[in-house]
Amino acid sequence: MGIKIGYEVELLTPAITAETGTIGKEIDVEVKRDKNGTPYFSAKHMKGVFRAKVLEFKNALNGDGKEFTEKYFGSGGNNPSKIRFSDLKLKIEKNIGDEGYQRRLENKIGNRYGVKINRKTRVAEENSLFNYEFVKPKNIYAGSFELSNDFLEKSEEDIKFLLSSFLHIDKIGGLKSRGLGKVLVQFVSIENDKRNNFKEENDRFKIVEKILKEVKSKNNYKNQGIKKLNELEKYKYTLNFVEPAVLQGKVNKNEVELRKSLQGSSIRGAIIQYGLDNGFESEIEKLLKIKISEVRKFVKKDKNEIKEEFKLASGFKTKYPIEADKYKKIDKAVSVMKEYKVNEEDENGIKLERDSLALLNTTGTELSIKIDEKTRTTEESLLFSTEYTDLTNVADKEEVFFKGNVEIPKGLFEIGKKYELKIGKYKTKGFGKVEIKFEKFSEEKGKNISERIEKLNSQIKEDFKRFDKENNKKVKEERENVYNKDNSDKEKLLKEEKQKLITFDFLSDMILPFNEVSNVGKQILELFDENFGEKLTLNNRRTFVNVEKLRGYNIINNSRKMDEIVITQGSVISYCVDNENLEGILGYLEKIEENGIGLRRNEGFGRVRICSERECGK
Repeated sequence: MGIKIGYEVELLTPAITAETGTIGKEIDVEVKRDKNGTPYFSAKHMKGVFRAKVLEFKNALNGDGKEFTEKYFGSGGNNPSKIRFSDLKLKIEKNIGDEGYQRRLENKIGNRYGVKINRKTRVAEENSLFNYEFVKPKNIYAGSFELSNDFLEKSEEDIKFLLSSFLHIDKIGGLKSRGLGKVLVQFVSIENDKRNNFKEENDRFKIVEKILKEVKSKNNYKNQGIKKLNELEKYKYTLNFVEPAVLQGKVNKNEVELRKSLQGSSIRGAIIQYGLDNGFESEIEKLLKIKISEVRKFVKKDKNEIKEEFKLASGFKTKYPIEADKYKKIDKAVSVMKEYKVNEEDENGIKLERDSLALLNTTGTELSIKIDEKTRTTEESLLFSTEYTDLTNVADKEEVFFKGNVEIPKGLFEIGKKYELKIGKYKTKGFGKVEIKFEKFSEEKGKNISERIEKLNSQIKEDFKRFDKENNKKVKEERENVYNKDNSDKEKLLKEEKQKLITFDFLSDMILPFNEVSNVGKQILELFDENFGEKLTLNNRRTFVNVEKLRGYNIINNSRKMDEIVITQGSVISYCVDNENLEGILGYLEKIEENGIGLRRNEGFGRVRICSERECGK
């Protein structure tokens, strides 16, 4: 539950929203902007400013500032922050399709020159002239921070001290020693409720008493009786990101790469956390039974065309564009061509290379440092670089959203109502907020498995025909050499249409129940019923698998999980089956699509689609 407090910051002097230097540009220090170009102060920056002010006042009063700030702002290990900030955004009129927005925005930004002074000689150093951007004074920034349930349970005097300290923030941003960044902070609302609008209040500190009354009423949530949940029911969900997100992928020392896809387990964990935060602690057993399917990404363009975006590891594209920056795409589960020829007469074609599997792309990098409280410098080896993605709408031109199915206890959410959840890392620093809406479940009609298998194999048949028509002797020889001894018989049977190819296309990561990985395709057959597995033979030539380690976090035990071996989303494992055996395994294939493969399937792992529709480069 918690409580959200809205605030505004008025710039009394020019302010710099960042201190990032740029190389090779006219401006040496830029203001920090979002992807729409609007200057903002990051939630991480505001949280740091607030923490520093609380630490300063507490140390001045009784010297226990470090212990006090760690209690509310968190520390390493199992002590999360009790306060969550949003980004502080510039208030500026913006209408959809408003061409004057950019012009009004630029009118709020200025730039000036500065020099570096030598502390000993007290004169300007040579070649130290620099130029910096700033946001002009009298502009207003708006933001909010959320106080968690754990916060509301603390001492009323502590809460009053923290809120009053926040109102004493008088400087933000960079180059404060040069007179920049002086501000006036004011609370404006509670929970975005117009009845609690404080803009007309003359004494800023009297507002603290009003907020404390609201905190007291919120603090009674535990006395509202034990909440109960009903049994699981299946729903459809639609999820939109309203903040950038840090979804952790590979970790290399102090660098964290972005995960290439959104995992169902992340959404499931956020739903469970919502239940725990809203008085359903006693229903933890039902919350842990929540099941989620794969997460499907959709993109809505200018013309309101909605397209599902999904990429397979068997997808390749030409190394160079064919025409007008357009690449030709080939799926190698269908075609084994090594080069793409624009004209059949060409002796050499354009090489093919792996198409990117990333459904999430890096938008920026979040730097995290730990400051030594005595020296006020960065502690050694405590500088971290983490990639993040921004999936919020871009100037109303593109909308990215995610859909899927989920089984949740009835009574946890209302149908058709939007809810806020938090996903990923740095959730208390302005990252990972999403909106999710649930609707009644209904089956989506599409081609059945039998039809998809037939379509895939008809595409393979057409590819063989193109190969037979090939006049280039060199290309024919290369094509023949592609097949190794293990695959030659399988390819011959496919060409003679005595066998069918079946692809297992992974819609989500699959957690392998093995300690070691040798041949994933053959090992997976061990998970199936013998009567089913014996009818499939692995086709290595048309199999494309990526294996990685998965890191995770247990929100119930508040501890990190052990790394697990996974087949990543988009991997393709291909099997051949004799024509006479195909009919008998269709029912088993349907169960695989319904239930998935591997461990932790209720968390969305191991979701498989049999013979997805493919781009075949026709």
